[in-house]
Amino acid sequence: MEDAKILELAKQHYKSGSADPLPFLLTDLWQRNRAKMAEAIPKFTSAQEAVHWAQRNKNSGFDHRYEEVRENERNVIVQKKELLEERFHGFDFNSSGFREPDCSLPSSVHHLVGGTVPVSNILFWHLNQYLAITWGMRASSMAVVEVGGGYGGLARLFLAKSPWCFYSIADIPESLFFAECYLRLSLPPSTPIAYAGCRRCPAIRAVKLSTPHRLTSSSVTYDVAVAAASLQEMEQEAVRHWLTFISYWARSF
Repeated sequence: MEDAKILELAKQHYKSGSADPLPFLLTDLWQRNRAKMAEAIPKFTSAQEAVHWAQRNKNSGFDHRYEEVRENERNVIVQKKELLEERFHGFDFNSSGFREPDCSLPSSVHHLVGGTVPVSNILFWHLNQYLAITWGMRASSMAVVEVGGGYGGLARLFLAKSPWCFYSIADIPESLFFAECYLRLSLPPSTPIAYAGCRRCPAIRAVKLSTPHRLTSSSVTYDVAVAAASLQEMEQEAVRHWLTFISYWARSF
């Protein structure tokens, strides 16, 4: 799908989702982050521009990607690779096929394996979470719900390696806008991506983007629920909301 079409779809879905009520209050920090994102979204002229904006923590509040990879940052990235392979004995990153997608912020990317494999510090953070769930599994299919998926970095790993996976991201509509831009740019064009409540979206199970309001009106049972550094950034009311949801609809957390 062309960049202009991706941006148009993401803006349409964002406009729809932004009308949904939030079933809980956001922290002061995330109220400010949400306001910044809401101000920025109408101004983007490409999905690529939106992704680069979102990958700068000072803009969106998402993860802690190195915006500039200098000598010290390169050394840390190499250490993260070594620690990952030590933790998951038998995992060889060089032959795994995992890499930073072309749409990522260029200044945040370092190249390993003779300068041929693009990586970032956040790629290894997400790989730790991905492997913690999938390492050693023989499942032929999996349904995953991620609470607070940001721009979709962890979701991309699941869908890139496991196209049979059903992956649902639950987040505020501003975050879902960036996730839609990122996932449509970084996943194969054949990957179905749907926005909950969108009648024109594909019904095929692959990626579903849901506001909290729309997610809790569904009745999907998930194999795994993931909250990657999100619950500690929520008010207690929001934590109770998500733990109640997980206790009903997920087999593991």
